[in-house]
Parts: sequence; structure tokens; C-alpha cells
Amino acid sequence: MIIGQYQPVVGGAERQAAKLAKKLLHHNVKVDVLTIHRRGQKITENIDGVHVIRVAKPSFGILKIYLAMLATFFYILKNKARYSCIHIHSASYLAFAAVIAAKLARLPVIIKTVSSAPRFDLVKLESEFFLGRLYARQIVAHAARFIAISPQIATDMRHYGITEQRIITIPNGVEPTCLETPQKKDPTVLGLIVIARLTELKNISFILDVVSNLTCPYTLAIYGEGPQRIELESMISEKALKNVRLMGNVPEQAVYEALAASDIFLLSSTVEGLSNALLEAMSIGVVPIVTNIAPNCYALGDRLSATCCLPLEKSIWLQKLLYYYQNPEARKLTGSLVREKSKEFSLDGVAKRYIALYETLVREVAGHA
Repeated sequence: MIIGQYQPVVGGAERQAAKLAKKLLHHNVKVDVLTIHRRGQKITENIDGVHVIRVAKPSFGILKIYLAMLATFFYILKNKARYSCIHIHSASYLAFAAVIAAKLARLPVIIKTVSSAPRFDLVKLESEFFLGRLYARQIVAHAARFIAISPQIATDMRHYGITEQRIITIPNGVEPTCLETPQKKDPTVLGLIVIARLTELKNISFILDVVSNLTCPYTLAIYGEGPQRIELESMISEKALKNVRLMGNVPEQAVYEALAASDIFLLSSTVEGLSNALLEAMSIGVVPIVTNIAPNCYALGDRLSATCCLPLEKSIWLQKLLYYYQNPEARKLTGSLVREKSKEFSLDGVAKRYIALYETLVREVAGHA
């Protein structure tokens, strides 16, 4: 596997890659992860049985990007006998280096795209790099399969010119949880939770605007870190939101326990691929109130998205929060329905689909030998 950053860096893509790698190991698929070195990290290490290789150390800025591309290219060529398939998380500049090396090494490549329009991976690659269009064209020309984690991304791929036979829809996966919902300290208080990187795309300021006008008792815990932290701290202070806390990054188990103790999961992002945090909230049976963008509606399905996927209008979110505060039985019913829906995104099932794809690609390469 190749990914721009990996554990201990915490983010949706990184957590999904780590979970998939562990599940593949469980099914006796050997997995190495190639990623970019970050300050303070080891060059190689074993994380949960996964061999992690970090490249481009030490370097900074644009130099780091080009060193990472070269290191990825030469690593694949040097170690081609070690691998049967290359699985890349995100159609990035690393994917460009990898597909060129893999073509020379006669290794099949699958590329999972992680964002939908307007930040579709290949469009973003074109816009962010001087040679981005060249990189994107080479990726499209040489990757064997493209993984869409939602139907919206599959549509984005078609619009970009990727042929139908190379597009496979495999969603992100979630492990079923056995957490028991703990007894809330105060059942008269609505427990709200956000799990997201603190960036503009996650639109957390909208949620702060909403809760600043909420008339029922509530608490809001925001888990995650990011460049907007100082701005959000200032907003919380200015609005005197005494019941809002920025929790930062915490161990995964602590996040699950916080989810289980919450009534409502909030997601106000304007762009998503397929939110891991949403799937995890669903698997625990927490009621989601999320933006009505295509990936969220896909995760919840038609019936639940009609209830839980809302336009970005503050009055509508306030009305929905008050409804669930005043109707705990409706909250319980919706929680049960989303937990049942989450079973469609079983990580074990996702891993088995990837294994079948790997085997197909290996046979295709052998057939052309």
C-alpha cells in the first residue's frame, strides 16, 4: 500500500488504510505500507503487524515532494519481486511515481480516490502542481483499476474519462462494535459529538453557530486537530460556548467510548469521500445529523437520508436537534436503524472484495506475460 501519511498521523484516510491493512493480514494477505517520513518518525517500523517504510528524510517543502516521488519510484523497482499488486490510497503525486515504476516492474496498480467533486483527486492534482495534468494523465493511462468509495466518486471518474470497466465501487469499511451504550450522567442534556479534522472543509464553524442558538441543554465535544484550532477556540470564546470542548486527538478507543455516550453525531462538511466517522457513529447507533451531500446520503440510504441529511440552514439543524431532544424514543429508533444500515459497510466484506480484486489483477498480468 502507498499513502501520503500513515499512523501515528490520525485522519480518516489514515485510519481506514490502517484498518484495511490489519484486516488483510487477518486474511493472510501480506501488507507493507510505503509512506512519507514526518519529523520524529522512524524510517521503518512494525505497526500492528504491518511493515511501514517511510521515505524522503530529511527534506522540506517542494524538495520533499520530489524526493518522495523518486524514492517511491526506485523502491518499487528495487523491490518488485516482493509484491504482487500495488494499492494506492489517493490519486496523488505519489500515485504518478508509483504507476510509472509499476509499469516498468509489470505490477498491477489499483488507485482508491478519496474525495468527490469539486475536490476530486485528479482535478485537485491538476490544480496543485505545475505538471499536475501530466501526472493525472499518466495515472489514468496506467492504473489497472480505480476504486470509488461512493457512487458520486464513480460518476466523477466517468466524467474525467476513466472507462467503466476500470471503475470498481468499494466503500470504506467499518468494524462492528460491541460497545455498550453507557448510562449518561444527565439524560436531560443532549450530548453532541463531532469527529473531524479542524479544517475549513469540515465547516465546524457552522455547528458552533447552530449550538450558539440551541435552546435545550446540551454538551458538544469536538474530537480532532487541524489548522483551524485557534480560530475555533476564538469563536467558542467570543460566543461564550461554555458547553463546547475541543478534545484534540485521543486514542481510538476513547473516541468510540465518547461516541457511545453521545446522542447525536454532527457532520457539517461541504465535501466528503465517504466519512469514516459517520460510518463509525452509525455502527454504534448514534443518530447522525449531517449535510445532504451525495456521499452522506449514500451511507445512510434513501430512508435515513430523508431524516438525517440536511441542507446547511441553521434553522433546519436547530429544529432537528430540538426534535431529537424532545423525542428520545425517535432518537432510539433512528439509532437502531443506522446501526443496522452500517452492516452494509462491514470491513471484513470490504477486505474480501479487495482480495478478490488483487487475485483478478494478478491473473490478468500472468495472462499477458
